[in-house]
Amino acid sequence: MSQVAILTFGIFHRGVENTTLPAFNDRATSIFDVVEQVPGFVKLVADKNYRDEPASAFLTDPDTIGSSELLSLWTHLEPLYAFTYNGLHAEALNKRSQWFVKASWPAYTLWWVADHHVPDWHEAYERHEHLHQHGATAFAFDFKHPFDAAGQPIQVDRVLAKAMAQSFSQPKQES
Repeated sequence: MSQVAILTFGIFHRGVENTTLPAFNDRATSIFDVVEQVPGFVKLVADKNYRDEPASAFLTDPDTIGSSELLSLWTHLEPLYAFTYNGLHAEALNKRSQWFVKASWPAYTLWWVADHHVPDWHEAYERHEHLHQHGATAFAFDFKHPFDAAGQPIQVDRVLAKAMAQSFSQPKQES
């Protein structure tokens, strides 16, 4: 069996440090609490935030304060899709312009890994760069152009994802 890995990547703009970063951090804590209850979530591999040394080649602008980067594993695409586009996480996505610079690179990258393989940051950045340079392929892709574990183009089953989203509780966050 395989698991799907995801790298999410955002660069904080300088103004966020003193204004809305606390709101971002509060939401992140609530979102982490929810994700651990989502069927299909395997594990958070690693979490980097603005206090860590970023390794991505995209973090070059002096008007930024750092990045938020997450690397996680999921059983398949539908629970990840359900979590991403529903509830607290969807609300956070709608507010991302308050925290992150508008990107010319992918905000996330998906790829399949063998069971028991835990990707590291080097692998994640390699996949992220590949998606940015070459577009979606079986090596690195997004939800708009997904691939299955065998490397074949597929469509995310959005009906299944919607049903999954209703199966886990995601309370609304106060603004």
